[in-house]
Amino acid sequence: MSTEVKQNDLVFKLDYSKVYWNSRLDHEREVLVEGFEPDSEIWDVFAGIGPFALVAAVKGCNVFANDLNPESHHYCKMNYKLNAKKFGKRCEQLVAQCSNLDAREFIRQRMASHAVPLSYPLLELKLILLQANSTRRRVHVIMNLPAR
Repeated sequence: MSTEVKQNDLVFKLDYSKVYWNSRLDHEREVLVEGFEPDSEIWDVFAGIGPFALVAAVKGCNVFANDLNPESHHYCKMNYKLNAKKFGKRCEQLVAQCSNLDAREFIRQRMASHAVPLSYPLLELKLILLQANSTRRRVHVIMNLPAR
């Protein structure tokens, strides 16, 4: 059951039988991304097909999108490409930054890229990354899971 959904001036392709999608989260996405600075680094741990990731990328954030579901991962990359004009030259980089990993492994890899010791609780992650990152880029971690 493949379809396309349009939200936030973006097109999202998806197959309802293989991935999760909730159009009612549109407002929450806007509110969350409103608080991001354009040069922020975003870790979307459970990115799905990319609704938070793409909206943040349009704002100019450096987004790392991850989802354990291989179909979601596939559609996230596809959705970046479908909306390539919005990202310009950054599109290839954003697609390359899509991961298909377990959430713990994704966070470990992102933290290692910032040379942050892995013994810190996740709640302290934002402060530690700001201290460890010489460019002082703000890092936001999104962990949005579907309700059951």
